[in-house]
Amino acid sequence: MRKIALLHTVLPVAASFEGELRAALAVEVKVYNLWDQFLSLDPNDVGAFTRAHQRRLLHDLERCAETGAELVVVTCSTLTPHLPLLRPLIGVPVLAMDEAMLEKALIYGDRVLVVATAGSTIAASAEKIAENAAALGRLVTVERMVVEPAFRAMQANDPAEHDRLLTEALADVRDYDCIVLAQGSMARCSAAIEAATGIPTLASPALCIAQVKERLEVGE
Repeated sequence: MRKIALLHTVLPVAASFEGELRAALAVEVKVYNLWDQFLSLDPNDVGAFTRAHQRRLLHDLERCAETGAELVVVTCSTLTPHLPLLRPLIGVPVLAMDEAMLEKALIYGDRVLVVATAGSTIAASAEKIAENAAALGRLVTVERMVVEPAFRAMQANDPAEHDRLLTEALADVRDYDCIVLAQGSMARCSAAIEAATGIPTLASPALCIAQVKERLEVGE
């Protein structure tokens, strides 16, 4: 049986992602979940992802690899910028949930709005889009919006309030080619935001699941 490990930091994502993944896969798979809320909360509280956080992330990735998984999926965007440093130390491929989304954002045009609820996520996501554009020889405008009250609602396990705060904050946004929802926990609002703004709105879980599906089902 195929095996994968999922590393989460936000409970609603941990609760939903495995089911969404299984529904999309045509192969039988054993899934191991590791939830480390500290790596979501503490970097946001202290305003930086420290060496101590990196050591903790490495420990979490090692625990995931020890399950015998052939692939580790990291579902928290706060962790994405630190994976290139740590991947060589892990014996299996490590996939970040938002990587495909940050690449796809460029197909819509040159004005991108990156939205996050956690301040620790926003800079890395915006910078990665600009970096991807530069690699293609393009100059893009990437603007940022942080909806901090929605983050607090999600951490309080109140997803309905999270959704209300996030969709209200974006309801009047216009004049962008694409909106990028930087965290997987925001995906539940993507359709409502796109309907309200008329702007293509990207969320990471579905795009990541497509990547996992391709990896696991190749050759099946």
